[in-house]
Amino acid sequence: MKSFRKLILIIVIFIVSSFFISAVVNADTRIIIPERVIYTPNGTSINIPPINEEEFSDSEIERRHTAIISKYPTVKYLSPASKFYNCHSYAWYEQDSSINTINLMTPNPYIDDFTYEKVFDARKGDILCYLDQIDGVEPVNINNENISHSAIIVEVNGEYNFTDKTTLSVFKVKSKWGDDGVYEHNAYDCKYGKDNSNYVGFSIYRPRTTNTYTLSKTMETIERNFGISTSTPLINKYQLYEINVSETEFYEINITSSASLNVKLYDERMHEISFSDNNTTNQITKFYKRFDEEKRYYLRVALSNTAGAGNITTRIQPSTIQSLSI
Repeated sequence: MKSFRKLILIIVIFIVSSFFISAVVNADTRIIIPERVIYTPNGTSINIPPINEEEFSDSEIERRHTAIISKYPTVKYLSPASKFYNCHSYAWYEQDSSINTINLMTPNPYIDDFTYEKVFDARKGDILCYLDQIDGVEPVNINNENISHSAIIVEVNGEYNFTDKTTLSVFKVKSKWGDDGVYEHNAYDCKYGKDNSNYVGFSIYRPRTTNTYTLSKTMETIERNFGISTSTPLINKYQLYEINVSETEFYEINITSSASLNVKLYDERMHEISFSDNNTTNQITKFYKRFDEEKRYYLRVALSNTAGAGNITTRIQPSTIQSLSI
């Protein structure tokens, strides 16, 4: 009887040990992330499906990279192949490959809620979209465009014509190539441009702003007022200010309103930046921030209650306080 109990105990220990060993191996090779929701800066929710699979092996990553550079030898390698994020996610959501696990089916939510708008004067940092023939399957945005690939513009090296798809060659961009890696490349000389039989043209997007300001040590105080009523269309219930910094400096930003505020600060890729708020009430947001030279920021000002009404005043000026932590 004792021998039988001992045998049972050994079997139980073996099964439990096997379970934990399997769990450890599984944790080392398989990525498991539940379904998530991300949001555009204007608050549109995007459902992201769960992940439960293994990442590419080192040998598969190397094989994919070798195949890319053998066909496109002028590309510059930036990040390795990955199953867990794609071109739209890289361009519109997050450029840090070490933390990006979002496969974004389409960038249309960023366009349809007017977080971004189509522009015709391309510059570094804009998002360049490759357009394919509309086949009735892929989602089409408010501009009646079928976006097949998204890239971030690095350089603009000449004139271009939206009616001539070959002029895409004046752009140097960086983008993630499907499950393959992230590359800096000529926008036309790639599998999404000249080697894509469905490619019909391109468009360019950047954040939809209401005003652009340049900050310097000798600047005059910027003051901007705008009012919101209960009948104001949703897309006009916020102001997004583009802030171009010509001199590194601490600046004071003071936003006041007759109603509760919702104030956010973003970097040039529309990643939210935290700041220490010196406000004493919900109707005042006052903070000091050291802005770096030759960088672009975005300041979004709105009411907390999107159905509410009120007036908002924004003031920006150089700060006399120079000893704050950044």
